[in-house]
Amino acid sequence: MMQFVFCCTCFDEAELNLFEVYSMNFEMAEKRSGDDRRNVKGRPGIRYLLMGKRKGPRRGEELQPNIYAEVYGLKIFLASFSLVFLSTLDAMFTLYHVGRGAQEVNPGMNYLLQMGDSEFFYVKYSLTCLGALFLCIHKNFPYVKKILISLILIYLFVISWHIFLLKVY
Repeated sequence: MMQFVFCCTCFDEAELNLFEVYSMNFEMAEKRSGDDRRNVKGRPGIRYLLMGKRKGPRRGEELQPNIYAEVYGLKIFLASFSLVFLSTLDAMFTLYHVGRGAQEVNPGMNYLLQMGDSEFFYVKYSLTCLGALFLCIHKNFPYVKKILISLILIYLFVISWHIFLLKVY
C-alpha cells in the first residue's frame, strides 16, 4: 500500500476527516484484483447466450414490474411450449374436422383454410410462436402471466370441444 508524506502538518478537523475519507477510498481501490471484466476477449453476449445472467431487477430503482430479463425460467418455458403445442393440436383437429365437412368459425382462419391446408397450418403455427415469444420476452410485465394462463385455458377448452366433436360425429 502506498503512503503519502505531507510537509504541512496543520490540519483542521474537517480537512483531517476529508483526508481519512480519501485514504479509505484509496485503500479500497488497492484491494481490487486488477482484472477488468470489461476487457474479456470474445464476442459480447456469446458468454450468456444460453445461460444468461439477468433474471429480474438488480437495483432498487429497477424494482418496477416492467423489466426485461436475460434468463427465462422453466415455468415460462413450459407455459409457452404448452401454448404452441395446444395451438398445433387445435390446427390438426381443425384440419381433420374440416376434411369431414365442418366449417371453421374464425373468418381469418377460414380464409387461410381456403388457401390450402399447409398455408393454414404454417401461418397458425407461426403466429402462435411469435405470440408466445412476445409473451415470453415480456414475462415480467404485469398481465403477461394472466394472459398466458387465459390462452392456455381457452385452448384447453377448444381441444375439449374438438374431442367432443370426435365422439359425436
